[in-house]
Amino acid sequence: MKRRREANIRALQVAQEKGQIRADLDIEAYLDAILGVFYYQSVARGVNFTDQGTTQRCREALEVIWHGMEP
Repeated sequence: MKRRREANIRALQVAQEKGQIRADLDIEAYLDAILGVFYYQSVARGVNFTDQGTTQRCREALEVIWHGMEP
């Protein structure tokens, strides 16, 4: 998991360097928010990701997070 997290952090850093996401972002906090969407659905709600409602909730949550990241 650590290696995967580091790769995701680096990808967000590259996007930040290119101006694709806000320069003032706390990248680790945003990665936690993104991953938390899926963790909550899986662990707290115990739902299957093949369920259409689950997929829609995740999409909408990621939209909210993404809009907060836009420059």
